[in-house]
Amino acid sequence: HPSWSADGSQLVFVSHSSAGAQIEKINADGSGRQVVINLTLLGLPAPTSPVWHPDATKISFRLSGFPVNTERVYLVNVDGTGLTYSEGVIHPVGDIDITSPFGIVWKTQPFGDPAPNQLKWASSQGLMTGLIEVSIPDQLSTPSVFSPVWMPDGNTIVFRAVYAIPGNGNPVTRSEWFKIRRDGSGLVQLTEAEDICPLPGLQPDFSFGAAAPSPHFVPL
Repeated sequence: HPSWSADGSQLVFVSHSSAGAQIEKINADGSGRQVVINLTLLGLPAPTSPVWHPDATKISFRLSGFPVNTERVYLVNVDGTGLTYSEGVIHPVGDIDITSPFGIVWKTQPFGDPAPNQLKWASSQGLMTGLIEVSIPDQLSTPSVFSPVWMPDGNTIVFRAVYAIPGNGNPVTRSEWFKIRRDGSGLVQLTEAEDICPLPGLQPDFSFGAAAPSPHFVPL
């Protein structure tokens, strides 16, 4: 899927040709087409889901199967330099947010060692990383977390958790939205008794709009 820059002036996309699998960018009027990076020449598999970073200086994309049974998020400068990647395994595809200038946050679940309650984040420059293990009060089992998104401050992450708590004789499954600081402190429940499906469209003021599979915060 191609992606527009925040100001709508440029498009980034994946191309496949005799030269290999490449990430390219082009101006909105069709001019200035340039290759950002050729993954084939680097011995890497074809990229997917290129996305502009909010400050338009970097592009994020995914690589699957390198190493085997992994999916990593890579960052590269728009001039093709500074290629870096996030540690860990991202699962499932889509549970990732790169809309904050601070960096990226994703759900991580290592193959062979499920950890459904883990969130991981990394700063744009890769100088800071963090791992959050979510624990819900009164939980009967390890919660599963989904759809992490940054708050505009770059310090707080909002996510959805599915978990079981004691009920009247039987466990009750809950699907609620929470926020937590990137250092793992300050867990706050934002909703009460939300249905598991459909997912609510969470807005910046914590109100709910139309159903949406992946809410995103837009700084005002």
